[in-house]
Amino acid sequence: MGIATTTAGNGAPSIERPLYGYRKYNVINNAAGWLCFIIAAVTYLLTLEPTASFWDCPEFISQGAKLEVGHPPGNPIFILAARFFINFAGGDVSNYAFAVNAMSGLLSAGTILLLFWTITHLVRRLMVGRSKEALTLSQLLVVIGSGLCGALLYTWSDTFWFSAVEGEVYAFSSFCTALVFWLLLKWDNRADEPHADRYLILVTFIIGVSIGVHLLNLLTIPALGLIIYYRKSQHINGNRTLLKVATWLMWAVAAAVAAVTVVLLVNGYYAASLLALCVCAMCWFYRQSPTFRFSLLSLFLSFVVVALILYGLVPGFIEIAQYFELFCVNTLHLGYNIGVLVYAVILLGVLIWCISSLYRQKSRRQIQISFALSVVLSGIPFIGSSLLIPFVLTAALVAYLFMARRLSVRFLTITALSILVIFIGYTSYTLLLIRASANPPMNQNAPDNVFTLSSYLNREQYGDTPLFFGPSFASTPEYTILYNENGQPMQELRSSNGKASYDKQVKTSPDQPDRYVRLDPKLKPHMVPNMIFPRMYSQQPGHPQGYLRWIGETMESLPTEKVSIYYDEDGNPFSIPGQDLREEVPVLSFEQNLRYFFDYQLNYMYWRYFLWNFAGRQNDLQGQDELNRGNWISGIPFIDNPRLGDQSLLPPDYGSDNKGHNVFYMLPLLMGLLGIAAQLVRGKEGICQFWIVFIFFFMTGIAIVLYLNQPPMQVRERDYAYAGSFYAFSIWIGMGVYGLWLIVRSLFGKKQSDRGVRRAAAAVACVAGVLVPVQMVSQTWDDHDRSGRYTTRDFGMNYLSSVDENGIIFTNGDNDTFPLWYAQEVEGYRTDVRVVNLSYLTTDWYASHQKLPSYNAPAIEFQAQPEDYAYDRMQVVYVYGRDSLPVDVFSSLNDLYVSPDAEFNGMRVLNHPQMYIPVDVDDAVKAGVISAEEAPAADDFIFVDWSGKNSASLGDLLSLDMVAHGAADGWKRPAYFAMTVPDDYYLNLSPYLRNTGLAYQVTPIRDAGYNSGQTLSVATDKMYDNVMNKFRWGGLDSGDDIYLDETVRRMVTTHRSTLIDLANALYNEGIYAMYDVTEGEDGSFEETVNEENAGYAKERFRKSAEVLDLIQEKLPARVSPYSVQIGQQIGQLYMLLGEELQDDALTDKGLDMLLGEIRHFAPHVPYLYSLVMDREKNSKRRNPVTVYDIAVSSVDSYVPYHLLQIITMYRNGGGDEERLNAVLGETAGKGFEEKLERLLEGIM
Repeated sequence: MGIATTTAGNGAPSIERPLYGYRKYNVINNAAGWLCFIIAAVTYLLTLEPTASFWDCPEFISQGAKLEVGHPPGNPIFILAARFFINFAGGDVSNYAFAVNAMSGLLSAGTILLLFWTITHLVRRLMVGRSKEALTLSQLLVVIGSGLCGALLYTWSDTFWFSAVEGEVYAFSSFCTALVFWLLLKWDNRADEPHADRYLILVTFIIGVSIGVHLLNLLTIPALGLIIYYRKSQHINGNRTLLKVATWLMWAVAAAVAAVTVVLLVNGYYAASLLALCVCAMCWFYRQSPTFRFSLLSLFLSFVVVALILYGLVPGFIEIAQYFELFCVNTLHLGYNIGVLVYAVILLGVLIWCISSLYRQKSRRQIQISFALSVVLSGIPFIGSSLLIPFVLTAALVAYLFMARRLSVRFLTITALSILVIFIGYTSYTLLLIRASANPPMNQNAPDNVFTLSSYLNREQYGDTPLFFGPSFASTPEYTILYNENGQPMQELRSSNGKASYDKQVKTSPDQPDRYVRLDPKLKPHMVPNMIFPRMYSQQPGHPQGYLRWIGETMESLPTEKVSIYYDEDGNPFSIPGQDLREEVPVLSFEQNLRYFFDYQLNYMYWRYFLWNFAGRQNDLQGQDELNRGNWISGIPFIDNPRLGDQSLLPPDYGSDNKGHNVFYMLPLLMGLLGIAAQLVRGKEGICQFWIVFIFFFMTGIAIVLYLNQPPMQVRERDYAYAGSFYAFSIWIGMGVYGLWLIVRSLFGKKQSDRGVRRAAAAVACVAGVLVPVQMVSQTWDDHDRSGRYTTRDFGMNYLSSVDENGIIFTNGDNDTFPLWYAQEVEGYRTDVRVVNLSYLTTDWYASHQKLPSYNAPAIEFQAQPEDYAYDRMQVVYVYGRDSLPVDVFSSLNDLYVSPDAEFNGMRVLNHPQMYIPVDVDDAVKAGVISAEEAPAADDFIFVDWSGKNSASLGDLLSLDMVAHGAADGWKRPAYFAMTVPDDYYLNLSPYLRNTGLAYQVTPIRDAGYNSGQTLSVATDKMYDNVMNKFRWGGLDSGDDIYLDETVRRMVTTHRSTLIDLANALYNEGIYAMYDVTEGEDGSFEETVNEENAGYAKERFRKSAEVLDLIQEKLPARVSPYSVQIGQQIGQLYMLLGEELQDDALTDKGLDMLLGEIRHFAPHVPYLYSLVMDREKNSKRRNPVTVYDIAVSSVDSYVPYHLLQIITMYRNGGGDEERLNAVLGETAGKGFEEKLERLLEGIM
């Protein structure tokens, strides 16, 4: 590819000479790379969220601000980096979040820089191979254009941009992944130079550091293995022994794939089986190729390395440290964590000895012993819970070291140095040990010793996920039949013991020495039936129904089979002569299992996200396979409409007006496919590149799908987990420019080598390639621009503002906990309030943490002591004594905690479920819980009836304990439940709860008219003061065009709902004050105006109107459309207030609101109608298809019903019929009434 020469028409040669030598090329390549960095950095810094975002971001920023301990498995390197960037905030706590978000933006820009250099390296290699040959102008244009296309497209892609502008770990993780991949390419360029191995050591160091960010970085190792093999293939291919091993491995892979092919064919998955057949054919076609066989061997060894790091070294470090710690504390009676320090010093010393021995090479025996000790002490062999695997691996290592004729000092040196640098990176977790020992306010799992740290790193609180073999959601437990001392049969759950563990001894006095106690191993129940590759395994509430929906079945339609679930003590099926004790249980077929895997896990939860980024996105609404929420689209009607219905009829808020509606016309996808083709046609070099990028793509995408094994009904979209896969595909997109250049040149036939043709083709390819990301950013900017948005911080503060001084607020989920923590930990807002997460309160570490003060919030008093609930003693307690007489809460709980009668079969028992909390009404008035005027309505007891429960969690017990102590202590610590907490967590206190904003306060006033499921009562004066004077609005009232994603919009809806509750409560108070109701002799009721209360009533009405105006001003429909019910309620209430106050302006506001809602929701009718008609046309059902039969959410299916109500309300309220008809004609087209009537069939 040096000088291109042809002969022009006049006989003169047209020569394109190489003009750009390697040094000049590097200057241009580096400059263009930094240009991409600047473009990406400016993009991300302009669109950063200025404060915390929802989900985990507030927690991560809080960790960085004060080096606190977040949720498992921890991210100490991220914490330290965040703390470093926070130093540039100038001490202004309100800028801490921006500093951490800016860190994500700059690291993401660094990822783009590395992506550019990666693409240009690979494209240049396709052109001139490994030589440093000079490039022609056309070649240079194509190389740089390829880098610009791929890098800029990934810059502005949906998933990566989302992570780049918030304080999460995924931007940092992406940077580490890109850095590792790029460093291996740098090594590839310099592999034959002296000291080239330093790049390999640097790569392992980055991998070790990235463990302290996210484990996703380990998935790059297989691609790295291929890079190393292809670079050293000339030296490896001649090894006959390795060739035999590679050949055996190839045929083993072929046999396994053939078996998979048969299974796929039998179950009807022809497309997938075709891919598997291609793999088998490839094994046969390339059976004589050493490169193919060694590639498989390289991949296999790479997977072994991943397993040794992920399941050996990472947990092995901790396991060896545990042995040292246990010996030092329990045997030598030293203090906690001394053993860890001893282990670290010994391991470091042994590694230094080993590296020194390898460097000096004076003693083979020293090398053998020191290397063996280094590997064993690093924990690499300690895979699994049994000691058998460590013994076998150690024996194999020793046999190799002492029996091999020749030892590769270079290999051993690289291995020892790699262990050392990974250990250095891994030591970042000592930050968690140190900070957890200091008991900071946020100290999740309290990993202050290596035993709790092990549980923390292994994410044990999240449970196990079966990957290769296990039960399904329809499986049932097995039982052993035992006989008690009276000869009566008893059932005992069959289970296997997990790995034994230890924990700190709970001290009952400060004089007790430090000691670890052995915990009972966690039991794993035996389930039946089991299946291979279990995809539908979760029995969590809602998941079985979700599985069944995805496979198109019901529990009743599943086939059943009889299985033995009862066994005797010897493990044999239990039997009684003449009786069949087997149970009929539902059975899932393997075909249904695969259907769920392909349809949900692979297609919906991976390929849908992939196509979001490279084809287009319907909208930013989270979907559960509905036709109108969160699908991928192309913008090409004949591709989209058959799948999703006529997209031209999609309502504007779901389509054109939704900022998440991004249309790319599949241009990025086509460029990526063109890039793949360009690689494959470039001979051996291109094919090797293809496999490297493909393995990178597979491991960071589909392999994660296999590992996560996600159940249905995910609480949020999970595309962020696959950013590495989209990074790999962007490499192919960049190469698409090279492929386009080849195609354009080929159009000129024999003239394609002419200088002018080559340069013109290069210019066309580059311009076309760069236009693709430009078109993308024109679509994605508006739904990734978070500037000016303060909703997470302000809404978190609003929860705290709903709580009185020194109050306790119980929360439950991420988005009603982490923003509150951020407000307190970072910005120091309302630090007198204690935030208690009920999900965490089921753990002993979090319960004990509540007994410590936090900033201005004193410790929480409750009756239970650490020794009562330590070691998971009261995770669940049985509820007994349903007919018992009510007792006070303290007596009931005291009986549970200390009475020997409160235990049954090793489980604690609540013998008195009917309880009451004594109340001093005067104290409640003094504390401001209720007003003096409300005191006569207060009860002397708060009744708590748990007799309907079968069991209670530790969180239930402790939260009740805290509420009771707060009331008994003069209400100095008023208790609240965040309004987003599910009703099940209210402890059956719902009649005593009163809304104060975004929280329900426990009061001694019972709402006598309360029925389950209705709106809770409102403390109108307190709530009015909170929302009018204390609430913040996140910048939504600024008038700026701020983007709100669906999570923020849900929080906006929560605020609107609570404000409407307040407005309704004020209106009702005004009605009750204004009118006296008397019953006539004939039994009829008559309303008369109470003139004495008229002034008070009007004041209530005006305040109600002010609250509605507040909604319109602070949370306008301009930034987030009203949900159909909220708009209807606001309009109706405005009209009612206008009638009571005789204010036509209020009535007009109500009518305008209703007309606006009609304008907003009328377009849903023709769209839903078209879906119903399409379904009916393709359905063989005799009964008419209804709106319930189409794949839309329940919210969308009820839109016609609410729309009819709004139209009726508008007409009955005196609305202008002409305006109504004009709006309906404009937004819904002809035949609206008929379509609406058709949709209402089956609803009304």
